[in-house]
Amino acid sequence: MPKTKPELRVRRTRKYLWDALIRLTTEKGYHAVTVKDITEQAMVNRVTFYRHYEDKHDLLMRGMDEIFDDLVARTKPPLSSLGVSLDRAAPNARAFFEHVREYGEFYRVMLGKNGVSGVENRIRKHIDELFQERLELARQQETGIVKEAMVPPDLAISSISAIVLSMMRWWLENNFPVEAEEIALYTTRLIVLGPYRALGVEMETTGGGGV
Repeated sequence: MPKTKPELRVRRTRKYLWDALIRLTTEKGYHAVTVKDITEQAMVNRVTFYRHYEDKHDLLMRGMDEIFDDLVARTKPPLSSLGVSLDRAAPNARAFFEHVREYGEFYRVMLGKNGVSGVENRIRKHIDELFQERLELARQQETGIVKEAMVPPDLAISSISAIVLSMMRWWLENNFPVEAEEIALYTTRLIVLGPYRALGVEMETTGGGGV
């Protein structure tokens, strides 16, 4: 059923307000932005703003909810039973970075110096949950899981999230110098192989000390 004009008007108004919030946060930092700033930037009156949102924090939280709902929806398909390829990015990994590119301004500002306190932790939490889900699926499908973990699972998931966030930052800060397929493949290689092997360096392992 096609959307009615009032529904389209609501969506358009909310988009204008969201775009204004992100633009202003980029320019002056979230804490310096006021509702007046947002409504002037969006060319929407204050009465209309308060018809949709309680305050700028409500606008931010609800906007983030929509973004993260999109992220989950795009990366929901399960792992392939064929395991992980190091020559071609998995569809989920590519979809993740395509999502990041589509919402690039949001991620760029939130992961930058003008970001909002706590938002990076929320982004990390979603990445943690995505990989935790995939770990459970891999266990169920027996796709390359070792019998005994060599590091605590929560530490491993945290490390994977740190790699993903680092790759996101590099990609965003450099204005997407490679395609989503390529950055997804680089990220997969770093996660699966580790930095040394991903760089082509084979390190001998022993039972003793050393780095």
